[in-house]
Amino acid sequence: MSNLELKIVLDVLGINYAIEETIIGIKGTQYKWKGCTLYSSGSYYNVIEGRIPYTVAKILSKKYPNHRDDVRIEGTYGYGKVRSKYYYSEDEAGNTYISCYHIDSKEGLIYLLSELQFYYEKCIYTEKLRKALYRKQRAAIIEVYKRLIEQGNPYKTTEEWLKAHGKTGDINNEAALEILPYIKVFDETVNPFCNSNYVMKAPEEYVSKVEFDLYAKSTYLWMEIFNKNVKIEYSRVKDFRNNDEYISYSLSHYIDSNKMMYVSHCISDNKNENVICLRRFDKHYSGNCRLELKFDLFSGMAYVNDNYKGKSPITPEQKELIIKELKKAIDQAEKVIINKMATKKA
Repeated sequence: MSNLELKIVLDVLGINYAIEETIIGIKGTQYKWKGCTLYSSGSYYNVIEGRIPYTVAKILSKKYPNHRDDVRIEGTYGYGKVRSKYYYSEDEAGNTYISCYHIDSKEGLIYLLSELQFYYEKCIYTEKLRKALYRKQRAAIIEVYKRLIEQGNPYKTTEEWLKAHGKTGDINNEAALEILPYIKVFDETVNPFCNSNYVMKAPEEYVSKVEFDLYAKSTYLWMEIFNKNVKIEYSRVKDFRNNDEYISYSLSHYIDSNKMMYVSHCISDNKNENVICLRRFDKHYSGNCRLELKFDLFSGMAYVNDNYKGKSPITPEQKELIIKELKKAIDQAEKVIINKMATKKA
């Protein structure tokens, strides 16, 4: 998580108004709150140091089992599950506490900080109060996603991205021009923010993950929408290490009980590629990944393996396969996204 994300979480939870001190030092910006110190590690996690009551640690372990590995006691992987009091320190009054947490996700950070708020402000755990806390947590996650979505500006269309990178007019082969209308619909369905035919309705309630990084090595916006049958991803990346920028749309869905089809559209500035890719995966993306076809719209060349050997002009059969799979992916994306997240303009 970036420092930007930490700041937005503190703001949404109202903790920024209760910050007792802000320190700029060797660990970056540190926030003092409720006797604890919060800061971004500069890597992939945030840190809270202080005396987190053992009672809160037990609740985090029990109530949020899906986040045990990203809300890590004393920074140790797999120790999100609280252990016996014997393992932890005691204060002067004999109260057991956790001295440090490393938190890898915004959701985990919201759960931990809101539990601490609840503990310090209420100190009474009743079912009614706890249900109100869960509603507050969900509202906080939605608001954080909403603000990150706005920061990341997902409204930029593929055409606008191509124009900004001087790549308009680079597609002139017949097969690519025939496939292009389906790609446009695919892109605008995977990322409906850039679809001018729809008005978005609270999309942050349906987006299951938003990442917005500002590290020195790269900047990127990544949105993920996921249900049990379909996974949809959109990303826009500026990679400083490889001096590249790219935009990517992808969707994977089950084609039978054990196989998944992965359809992606990725445009790279530095590699000068505009690629449609079809892959098959075993269930849950585990093993036996097989490339069905990769087609570059700029060059008009098709590939049947990842090392770009054996490239040749796309055949009519390959073109029809791409169009068929794009249509299937668009249908799946509409069911998951458009029908829930958007209203068609009159």
